[in-house]
Amino acid sequence: MAAEAIQESLRRIAPHIKTAQLDFFTCNYPTLGPIIFKMYIEIMHSIPHTYNYIYDNPRVAQMTTELRQLFSMLNVPMLYKVLQEYRPQAIVCTQAIPAEFLSAEKENGHVSIPLLVALTDFVANPYWPDRNVDCYFVPDEDIKKQLLQRHIPPERIEITGIPINSSFSHKTSKMLARRRLGLRSDLPTALIMGGSQGLGQIYEAVTGIRAAGSPLQMIIVTGHNRALYRALKVNFLHDDTMLILNVVKNIATLMDAADLLISKPGGLTSAEAMTKGLPMIVLAPLPGQEERNAAYIIRNAIGERCDDVAVLPRMVRNFFNNPKKLKRFSKHALRLSHPFASDNIANCILQHV
Repeated sequence: MAAEAIQESLRRIAPHIKTAQLDFFTCNYPTLGPIIFKMYIEIMHSIPHTYNYIYDNPRVAQMTTELRQLFSMLNVPMLYKVLQEYRPQAIVCTQAIPAEFLSAEKENGHVSIPLLVALTDFVANPYWPDRNVDCYFVPDEDIKKQLLQRHIPPERIEITGIPINSSFSHKTSKMLARRRLGLRSDLPTALIMGGSQGLGQIYEAVTGIRAAGSPLQMIIVTGHNRALYRALKVNFLHDDTMLILNVVKNIATLMDAADLLISKPGGLTSAEAMTKGLPMIVLAPLPGQEERNAAYIIRNAIGERCDDVAVLPRMVRNFFNNPKKLKRFSKHALRLSHPFASDNIANCILQHV
C-alpha cells in the first residue's frame, strides 16, 4: 500500500514518468510466498518474544549477515531478470530485504541505479541496509536520529512521513461521511479493524463492547478474514448500529465517520489515523514493528494500549465519556501527521531520476 501511494503520487505529479510496482516475493515465489507469510504469522503468535528479540536486535542482524548474504546470492538472478525487464532509472523499496539485495550489488559495483528506501513503520530495524542507499524517507525526527547513529550521512535522510494514499488528505465532515455509510449521526462511532487479514481479537472486541451496552455504533472491517465476517454477520444480523464490512477501499471515509479507532498498530494504519486526527486504542500489537508503532502512539499521546480485550469496553466508554480527552488525542495526532508524505517522496525521487 505504501508503494501504491508513492506510485499514485508520481503518476499525478509527473505523468510522463513510467512507473511499475512489483512485489518481489509474490513475483518470484508464487507458491512459496503464501507459505512464508503463513509461517511468519504463526511464528509471531506462537513465539512472540523470540520474534520480537530477532526483529530489532543489531547483534542478531550482525550474526545472520552471512546467512542473509547467501540468501541474496540465491536471489541475484531473479533481481537481474527484473532489472533487465524494466530497465529502471531508480528503484524505491518499501521493504528491507529487496533493499538489501540491491545494496549488496551496488557494493560490488554491479549496479549503479539510484536506490531509495521508504520506511513504513515508526522504527528503523537493523535489516535496512546502512550503505549504498541514495536516500532514506523516514517517518519523523526520531527515526532520522536512529539512522544517524548508524553513521548514515544526514544529507541522505529525508523526513517525509509514512507514504499513504492521497485520499486521506481530503477531509469529509462526520455528518456527511456517516450519511454516505447509512449510519446515525447522533451516536459515538468506533471503527474496528484488524488489517487486511482481519487479525487479532476482533470478534471478542465487538461482542464485549456490545455486551457492555454502551450507546454507540460500530464500523467493523474484517478484510480477507471470511470466517470472522460470517460470524459477525450471523450474530449481529439485526443490529442496525453495526456496519460489518469485509474488503473495502474507502478506509478514508470510514475514518472520517469515526470518533475512535480500535486496531492493530500497523505503520500505514497509524499514519492514516493520524492524518485524520483519529485517536486510537491499540489492540494487542504483534511483536516487532507493531510493538514499536504502539510505543510511538502511546509516547505521543495519540492513543492507548489494550492488551486484555476484557477491559476494552471500559476503555472505549472512558474515551466517549471524556470529549476533552478525545479532542486532545486528536490534536496530538494531527500535529504529528504527514498527509502529503507520498507527494514529498515522489518529488525527492524525481530529483534522482
